[in-house]
Amino acid sequence: MTSLIVSGIVLYAGITAMVESIKKIIHPEMADYSMLTIVILSAGIAVKFILGIYVKKKGKEVHSDSLVASGSDAFNDAVLSISALISAIIYIVFNISLEAYVGIFLSAFIIKTGIELIKESVDNMLGIRIEIDLARQIKKEVTKEKDVQGAFDLILNDYGPD
Repeated sequence: MTSLIVSGIVLYAGITAMVESIKKIIHPEMADYSMLTIVILSAGIAVKFILGIYVKKKGKEVHSDSLVASGSDAFNDAVLSISALISAIIYIVFNISLEAYVGIFLSAFIIKTGIELIKESVDNMLGIRIEIDLARQIKKEVTKEKDVQGAFDLILNDYGPD
């Protein structure tokens, strides 16, 4: 359930970013970037990127979908921040504002990630079919018993790590 909630937050963040980007295209605003903004944005990107990778890796190690979802959220945030940094540099150098257009592209990426995370969360709650190789191994072990004449129609669902 926690994973589903975090996934919903990721999806909501993507939709919100999309709406804000569309608003900025319809009603453009002049950006004001300073060197301090660039430095802070760069530091934030590094921290978010490292945090996202670390949390996602730990989530996979302990089989925690909520940690994996949180790591994906932090990683997506880092990607979003990179786009803001690139947009800021382009604005400073060429005086062209691309922030809203880049925001639409990245929010679509975040929405896609949110939908995938929700699907994984729901699959784990409802159960998904086991891999075909595992099913074959189980059938092979069952048929080793002398009284078993065959194993057919094995139905086994995976409901998560436990």
